Amino acid sequence: MIAFSLVPSDVKQPGFYGEVNSSKAQTGTTSRPTLLMGQMLASATATVHVPVRVSSAAQADTLFGVGSHLARMVRSYVKGDPYAEIWAIPVVDGGGSKAAGVITITGTSATTAGTLHLLIAGQRVEVPVAVGGTPTTVGAAIEALLGINEAAAVAAASQVPVTCVNTAGALALTARHAGLLGNLIDLRANYLGAAGGQVTPAGLEIAITTPMASGTTPPTLTTAIAAMQDKRYSFVCMPWADATSLDAFQAEFADSVSGRWGPMRPVYGHVYSADVNTYTVLSTTGLATAKNQDAHCSIIGIESSPTPPWEIAAAYCARAAQSLRIDPARPLNTLELIGVLPPAEADRFLWAEREVLLGLGITTPLITTDGKVLIQRAVTNKVKNALGSTDLAYFDVTTPATLDVMLTELSEMYASQFARVKLVSDMSQVGAGQAVVDPSYVRAAQIARYRKWVRRGIAENAEVFAKLLVVERNEADPNRLDTIFPPDLVNALHILAALAEFRLQYSEGDLAAAG
Repeated sequence: MIAFSLVPSDVKQPGFYGEVNSSKAQTGTTSRPTLLMGQMLASATATVHVPVRVSSAAQADTLFGVGSHLARMVRSYVKGDPYAEIWAIPVVDGGGSKAAGVITITGTSATTAGTLHLLIAGQRVEVPVAVGGTPTTVGAAIEALLGINEAAAVAAASQVPVTCVNTAGALALTARHAGLLGNLIDLRANYLGAAGGQVTPAGLEIAITTPMASGTTPPTLTTAIAAMQDKRYSFVCMPWADATSLDAFQAEFADSVSGRWGPMRPVYGHVYSADVNTYTVLSTTGLATAKNQDAHCSIIGIESSPTPPWEIAAAYCARAAQSLRIDPARPLNTLELIGVLPPAEADRFLWAEREVLLGLGITTPLITTDGKVLIQRAVTNKVKNALGSTDLAYFDVTTPATLDVMLTELSEMYASQFARVKLVSDMSQVGAGQAVVDPSYVRAAQIARYRKWVRRGIAENAEVFAKLLVVERNEADPNRLDTIFPPDLVNALHILAALAEFRLQYSEGDLAAAG
């Protein structure tokens, strides 16, 4: 007897009754949106800690405040992943101090006309200088561009994350956001140098007297993370790399009963962040000690890039998301971080330094000869097990990304094919058309799905998988099937080693061996 879901078995009226069931035709995929979390300004119109969908950089400026960390993150993200489904959760400053720094313009007056070139957090601040321009008048022009305080910065629609008070050419800069990130606002003059047409007009001098410092206290993230609820965010970008913030995200994305990678909340996802610091700080006192052994977090470390970490994190997340949505197993090597400015040549990591950073679970950049910043190898934070021994099972970000896809598709298969079926033991004599499955049927469905993954290039060795796969009825609960699911994830070609056994002349033995 065929089992219908809608057509009654005792219908009396003559006619044709067609019931449609799409469970065997399910081809849709779960949406894989991006979430950006960052600080907003007081001029924002968004509601703090409430997720909001964002469609453009202009909308982000209105929602989170022009020049805010979060608005700039959106602006950076869409350059690398313009067609993504983007959500954002704004947070407020943590109540600490704002970072401060000083740029000093000296000299009597400009003897030639030109332009004063500043680079603040990777953004150009350029002021025309006329002959006779003094430190005071030039400083006043910069003050007008940046705003003497937050209200003035908003009025000027400044995208730069600092305000400025000019005192006879001494420019006192204050971060517009409180917190640790303000300490990483980069200040430079004449970034491109004379070769790039950037020189200080004669008669004036400019110097970074005091780099940005003294910002304290990151935002409290408890409420913002709770606002994620159980919505799936496959790619999560956040700019903080301090221990407190990383701890909060690790707890949310944990392989635990309450975590997003646990069996009760299987929504998965991966966190992307960035830190801009010296090799010494990254590898010893800074990121290497702040981060956790977290398989679901990846942080790129860059030395002395003018671009601030909140924009680098967004650029990194964007390229990862854009690529991994297409193919979760394909490495991210050589993808460009669009919009990220390179460090000066003298500041770039050496080969040995990049090797150490990768070994610490820190993603490394590669700078091309023409100044593009690329991903060298995208790795997760997890490089050791709970006992402190080396454990590279989750080393590359493609591993959790591939598992995310596989586990999600298994869940979709269950929802479409097995949500309303009866369970019987193998070899049961059940009539055709019944809404019944047995362990062998479910096992065959998993094998069929695995073969599709092999054809997609995200798994391999289907025959071995089929032999190792176990699907059995639970002895204590007759309504439950248990499975041992042993996928062999496809690997990436990261290293090609060659031993060059050169000869000055092939020997007779070589010629004989060659046939």
